[in-house]
Amino acid sequence: AMPYLDRLDYVSPQNQEHAFVLATEKLLGIEASPRGQYLRVLFAEIGRELNHIFTVCAFAMDIGAMTPMLWGFEHREKLMEFCERDSGARMHMAYFRPGGVASNIPAGLLDDIGKWADDFPQMIDDIETLLTENRIFKQRTVDIGIISAEEAFDWGFTGGNLRASGVPWDLRKAQPYDGYENLEF
Repeated sequence: AMPYLDRLDYVSPQNQEHAFVLATEKLLGIEASPRGQYLRVLFAEIGRELNHIFTVCAFAMDIGAMTPMLWGFEHREKLMEFCERDSGARMHMAYFRPGGVASNIPAGLLDDIGKWADDFPQMIDDIETLLTENRIFKQRTVDIGIISAEEAFDWGFTGGNLRASGVPWDLRKAQPYDGYENLEF
């Protein structure tokens, strides 16, 4: 089933795997090893970054800013290379498994991910500098498409969209799984 689940979401496919293995483990009454859990969290967070980079940069380009797409996709490519080094596949990892992950992480990959994580905030700052106070960007975004908390609930919003509507909800904190309760973010 794992390759099928990857194809449900072409932007952060490993997050679909994560939901499936957590449900399977719950039904079977098993728990992944702590190392397996943390590796799943690592790649789920990489999936979230892949998703956020794509979304922010595509949105910026849709309203006239091309540079964020160029900068962001350079970082997105690095993240997909990490996925490929770990699983052999850039996008459809088929890496998560009930009880853990398919294989241990290759030597040196954690160091490379750490270096990327150290460098990434600068790219976020650069994109924020380009967009946040840009007159044209603000004319096209400020006070446009406001969604109330009530509407967000009615429409089934989750994640960042729900939080943007004023609802302080993060499933990883409210109902932690796979070791999220031991992480500060």
